[in-house]
Amino acid sequence: MAQVVGESRIEPTGPAQYAAFLAGAHPEPERIDASTCTLALPLPGDVGIVTSTLSYVLVGPDGVGHIVDPGWDSDDNMARLRGALEEWGIDRVGTVVATHLHPDHLGMVERVRRELGARSVLSRLEWDAVQASVFTRDADRTLEEWGVPAERRAEMRGDYEDPLAGWAGPDELVRDGDVLDLGRPVRVVLTPGHSQGGITLVDETRRRILTGDHVMPHRNPGLGLGYVGDADPVADYYESAERLLEWDGFEVLPGHGYRFGRLGLRVRQHIGHHLRRSRQVAEVHARTPSATIWETAARLHWTAGFVSLRHYYLYSALAQTAMHLAFVRDAERSERWLVDPTY
Repeated sequence: MAQVVGESRIEPTGPAQYAAFLAGAHPEPERIDASTCTLALPLPGDVGIVTSTLSYVLVGPDGVGHIVDPGWDSDDNMARLRGALEEWGIDRVGTVVATHLHPDHLGMVERVRRELGARSVLSRLEWDAVQASVFTRDADRTLEEWGVPAERRAEMRGDYEDPLAGWAGPDELVRDGDVLDLGRPVRVVLTPGHSQGGITLVDETRRRILTGDHVMPHRNPGLGLGYVGDADPVADYYESAERLLEWDGFEVLPGHGYRFGRLGLRVRQHIGHHLRRSRQVAEVHARTPSATIWETAARLHWTAGFVSLRHYYLYSALAQTAMHLAFVRDAERSERWLVDPTY
């Protein structure tokens, strides 16, 4: 069982990167040490409050680079990546890995594979989700089932488009516990919740952990973004996030924000944040078991207020409410978490 710590702040470990974050700027490419480099690859201006993806290059003793999360696919980002590799003296790329299927992480994998000759790697479960066309839904039916008023449905239909259509697929599929050669042995840890087959990469040699969007320093990860079937992303997240406590003390290299320490503290903060939502949903459901997803979401606390939510943010709030309600109804998985005083 996790233990609560008194100090509530995590510890930034890259001063220049953290300063850029505070200034709202993209950090400059940085060689952390001889074996690890990082650069920020910008996202399109209209995707939301996250403005860039942190990409990492692990460098082996032979000088070959291995890229983790090459970011959003664009000519500018490819030019930035090439420029950084040249600056660091890396003229060969052996592997490109995506921690999960979202286009701000997976988007440029195929281009890196094609143009730089890298072998592409993705989780087997994540590839299954891509093949199942996870972003294609019967939007009108889902929104109707959620109880969304007819006049509010049109603004959310665009969120069902598939940004990965036509992707050729990875060269290698990995599972939990596999070890990749990324210039040194790096362990694959399956961490579902944010997406169904997301992975975290553990570099025990350098005591670093690459968490993608599963653990971030500045915001809580969304859940279930790329799930298919009847899986439970809320329970998946709680269980897989807690599993990462094994590597508390490692430096965290996240997909967004900045590098930081105190992984265990941040994991507990993330779990606590989502559990507050689960417990709110449980209270509403207990009082009004017949409430629709729309009615339930309207009774919850949202930072900007439910009435202020629009477009993607409204859809996301409803989707999160639906996931938490499904979790609450599954007593076998939810009972321990809802009463756990640790979080």
